[in-house]
Amino acid sequence: PGTNGGFILEHSVGHIPQKTEVDVPLTYADYYFVEAMIRYQNLNKTKN
Repeated sequence: PGTNGGFILEHSVGHIPQKTEVDVPLTYADYYFVEAMIRYQNLNKTKN
């Protein structure tokens, strides 16, 4: 295990207006990051 508690992203923001979940790792941020990377890979596969 690394130093980030098993999260992929170390710095994420949940809700700036209420100043909650600022500059912390978030499970759902990791989820959307992985989803974006998979979509990006699939986009490149269709172009080749």
